[in-house]
Amino acid sequence: MCADRVAVYSTGIPDPSQGGSGIFNYYMIRALLEKGYEVDGYFRAGKAYLQEHTVGTFLGELEARGLNYTIIDEEQPRRRGLFGLDLLLDSHRVVVCSGVVDEVVKSRKPYVAHIAHDLGWIIALAGRVAPVVGLVGDPLPNRLRHGHELRWNSMRSWLLRLQALSAGSRWAVRGLANRLNGKVVLGSFTPSHAKEYRDKGLDCEHFRWFSPEVAPPSEPCARNADGVFRMLHVGTLASTASNKMLRYWMQRLLPELASLPFTVEIRFVGRGGQELESRWKNIRLVTLGHEESLDSEYQNCDAFFSPMQYPVGTRTRILTAMSYGVPTIADPSASQGLPELVSGQDIFYGRDPDEIKSIVQALYENPGLGDAAGKRARSKWEQLFQPRRNVEAILQAAGLH
Repeated sequence: MCADRVAVYSTGIPDPSQGGSGIFNYYMIRALLEKGYEVDGYFRAGKAYLQEHTVGTFLGELEARGLNYTIIDEEQPRRRGLFGLDLLLDSHRVVVCSGVVDEVVKSRKPYVAHIAHDLGWIIALAGRVAPVVGLVGDPLPNRLRHGHELRWNSMRSWLLRLQALSAGSRWAVRGLANRLNGKVVLGSFTPSHAKEYRDKGLDCEHFRWFSPEVAPPSEPCARNADGVFRMLHVGTLASTASNKMLRYWMQRLLPELASLPFTVEIRFVGRGGQELESRWKNIRLVTLGHEESLDSEYQNCDAFFSPMQYPVGTRTRILTAMSYGVPTIADPSASQGLPELVSGQDIFYGRDPDEIKSIVQALYENPGLGDAAGKRARSKWEQLFQPRRNVEAILQAAGLH
């Protein structure tokens, strides 16, 4: 056991049920505490986030193990009409983060390492303390570009597109490089984004992402016992990307699946969004909202359904389905974040509604095909996306063993 102290800076709170930062926070801090480090957590979270999410169980568990933490209200006046580097600094609350880092520096706490998740924290820490390992989330320019459709009659859509282009420009990224290169170990969980940064002059390496631990799955239930092919979708329906996905599904994808000669049921689990209604006799849309445990849903579905045309980030929901040994149907854009997956073996990619319909029909007619793919997916998750292994790689980059 050691008595060295480590600081962890992030957004949200430690909770593996709450997506990206929640997963990172929980498994990172748990690993540090298990190694005997004392940990101080600085979590940026707005009031709306704290009201919408359950705060307690996992945070309380880590606190009982010795975590000291501070929740920082990230609300600040947002400036309008920003572009380029100024937009990045404002969007990532650099002013708020810098105020916290000022207090950390004044406290002279003897941290042996600083680990940050979010660009705002990384910028605030760079050059002030050392060593720093910083993991960036999905790039803002990519989210603006692919999460919002460009409409000729919408000034707002044009503004967002111009902001995306400016924030992702070489000029803006070089501004980040001047602040970060040589001062932090910078990483991205998405290999394509790490390469984008490097191509524009910002030193960035790839660390593999991970999803929550799941016990090895039991044998799958009888498939299609009642003639219904059940697919599960997990994730918020309130985000910009999810709204774009649902438009694609309702306008193009579900009309194609309606021609299948059997019933398809799609079960939606996640916060936000409105209850969905089907216009087709053989398609059931079941909106379940948030569920604390997903075990029974994964155990009883035939496939995980996530054909989201959104080439940004690494899809945690796909990794989670893999961990449960469930075959996944997805859009090929997901391969940018998960190039390790082989289509037709670990996952099924469908480029358009016709291809997706063919995949669904093949899995319905041959349940063994899905079972085999699910087993391979679970094996690959254990090899590449298990949290203990991938957290350890980050700790080693910070010199923590």
